[in-house]
This record gives sequence, structure tokens and C-alpha cells, in this order.
Amino acid sequence: MFMCGGITRRFFVSLCVTVVASTQVWAIGAAAIGDEILSARSIGQGQTGVAGQSEDPAVVYLNPGAMTALPGTQLSLGMTGVDLNPTYRSDAGVESKGINTVGVVPNLAVTQSLFDERFSVGLAVEVPYGFKTHWPSDGPLRYTATDANLYMVDVSPALAYRLTSQLSLGLAGDFFDVYDVQQAHQIANPDGAPDGTGRISGQGTGWGMHVGLMVTPTAQHSFGLVYHDKVKLTIKGSAELSGLGPTLATLMGGTHYQTAAYTAIFIPQNVQLGYAYRPTAQWLIEVNTAWYDWDSGRDLNVRYAESDPTRAAILNSGNPTVLDRRSAWSAVLGANYVFSPRWQWRGGFGYLPHATPEARFLPAVNDLSRYGLGLGVGWKINSLLTLDMAYSLVVARERHITTDATGINSIDGTYNNLIHLLSANITLRLPRLSHRSS
Repeated sequence: MFMCGGITRRFFVSLCVTVVASTQVWAIGAAAIGDEILSARSIGQGQTGVAGQSEDPAVVYLNPGAMTALPGTQLSLGMTGVDLNPTYRSDAGVESKGINTVGVVPNLAVTQSLFDERFSVGLAVEVPYGFKTHWPSDGPLRYTATDANLYMVDVSPALAYRLTSQLSLGLAGDFFDVYDVQQAHQIANPDGAPDGTGRISGQGTGWGMHVGLMVTPTAQHSFGLVYHDKVKLTIKGSAELSGLGPTLATLMGGTHYQTAAYTAIFIPQNVQLGYAYRPTAQWLIEVNTAWYDWDSGRDLNVRYAESDPTRAAILNSGNPTVLDRRSAWSAVLGANYVFSPRWQWRGGFGYLPHATPEARFLPAVNDLSRYGLGLGVGWKINSLLTLDMAYSLVVARERHITTDATGINSIDGTYNNLIHLLSANITLRLPRLSHRSS
């Protein structure tokens, strides 16, 4: 009984932590398990942009208060390829290399200035959270996690107003659409039958908002402040068990079992701060730091549409589950150099600490502290079009995990990850139409 209930519970816990936490990339401040893969310019510049990227429409998400610095109409469309390479080595020396995982993350942002550039509107479609990982189905972690993915987008309509020549304020909505989330793992049948499979899938949506403040006291200095509020996502889906042996089949009513399941999870509130310095007309140097309130979601309560007392007791074994995530600060540093009227070079470095304590570690999430290095280039094709490209290497700091789990459920060992990002954006800039006298 405990095998089915415990595996199902861990399975759903891992799924829901995944929904609010990803291991794909270091970011401007998403703590250890965020995934803010935005524009190529931002990635190439170390994922900065809260206080200084006055040429990037991605500021709709990064800091809507900075939209007033974008004249005319600006439209940017891009994609980022993500290549993850996780590895695991048990304390007994058994090594397991995660199946190489490649994904593509799109981005879109458009801004329009109005009323002599005192007012701006914008819209961004970004992927601030996401997840995809594969552990071998015959590896040592197969009873905890094999396949897992979260596909979601954040649609952000925004507006900004320039209060003075030195101060702008922006407001943006956040519509989170989790349109596909799945996770699978193996089930060890206690009667010697071949392993079964557990799978969970679900969808959910939720609304939030973020506000941004942009202060530019002089041409050389600018400051940015952004606040994202806490967002509740209601995830509705189903839990499915298949290939159950005789013992589990008797308890669950057959070799295949399926029931509806739902829970409430939260994207944490966060605060992002930025400072940009322009020592010359060619150089821009920016530093960002961010605080994510991950410990605001301390537990997870999963509910199943199961009326049979025995099955319900099995499914709810250990539920709700304590998560115990900690809040965390991150820091990144980036620079942009205008080499010529047509070429710009940029780079950046960042560090993000892990947020999950050792006792709550989940291989499907693989929460590791990370160091990231970004390099990028911008090419002004003509007066209307610009192409930005970037590469980022993210090196996860090796982490050794020791928990109370034993036997086939043990996840003790050493975890690593190496991540490559390759990004490109094409941006169209149309100048503000001048007013003609009649």
C-alpha cells in the first residue's frame, strides 16, 4: 500500500514544484529554480535589463517603466534553444546520465510610444518558468522521476507613463497559461511483476501583475525597481497508474487506474533591483540583484477525485507535503559596448543559489546553484532591422544529497548539470510619425 501511495504523492509533489520552478537557466533573479529565458540581448548581456536596456522591447517584462525610452513602434521576435545535460552518481558509485534534453523557447515583445513619448503601451509573450528533463527509465532514479515537462507562457499587456524627464512608472498584467505539464516515473510492483508506470498531466491558468519604476537622474546613471506579485495557479489534471501487478491491482481496482486530481500552487512574489552606468557613449554597465520569496509556498495539498476510502487513504498518504523552500538572492553583471553604428558587443556573468533544502530535494527539479556566462552581438542590418544573437553557458555547482529515503526510493548521491543556450532575436523599429501642419 505504501508503495503506491508514496510514489503517487512524490510524483505529484515533484510535478507541482516543477510548475513554479525550473532548472533550465540562471536568470535576472528567479532564485535557484527560475527560468526567465527572455530576449537574445538580455541573455547576451548576462540577463540584465532592469535598469538600462533602452533598446530592447523585452523591457515589457523586465521593467515596464522603461518602455517610455523606446520611441515609435518596436517589435521583437526570437527563439532560444536550450540544451540540458544533467548527471547523477549514487553513493554506491552507480552513474546515470540524464537523457540529453533540447527545447526551444520563443519570445515576442512589442511597444508603441504615444503623446510625444510620454505614454507607452506594450505586450510581451515570454516564458518566465518552464521545465523539461529526462532520467533513464532503467536508471537508479527511475522510481522517483523519468520524464517531466512544463510548457507555459506569460502574456503581459503593459502601459507606462513618464511622470518627469527623470522618472517613469509602468504597470503590466501577467496571464500565466500552463498548457501542458506532465511527469512520469516507474512503479516497483511488490509481487515481482515487471515495473509499472505512473504518469500525471494537467493544465492551469492564473493572473498576476508586476510594476516597474525607472529613475534616470543623469545621462550616465539609471536605476530600476520591479515588483512581481504572488500568483495562484489552479492545476487540474489526472493521475494515472498502469502496468500494476496483482497486489497493487487488487487495491486499486485493476492493472490500470486513473482519477482526476487538482491542487493550488503559487508563483512567488519577487523584487528586482538594477543599476546601470554609462561611463561613455559607447559603454553600458549594469548590475542586477533580485529576491524571490520561495518560502511563501511552504506545503502542497493535492486533492483526488476518489471516493473509495482505501484508495483515497493510499493516494493521500503523507499529504499535504511540506516543501520548505527558502527565499534567495541572486546577482548578475552585464555590459554592452557600441563598437560602431552597426555593431554592438556584450557579455555578462551571474550567480544563483539553490532554494530547495537537502531533505526536500527532487531529481525531477534538480535544484543546483549555478554560474552563468553570457556572450552576445548586435547587428544593425539597416535603419529598421536589428539582429541580436547570444550564447550562454550555465555550469551547475555539484551538489551532494543525503535524505532519509532508502532502498529503491533512495535519491542520495551527487548531482550536476551543464546547460547551453543559443538565442536570436530580430527587431523591427519604426520611427515615430511626425506631425505635419495643415
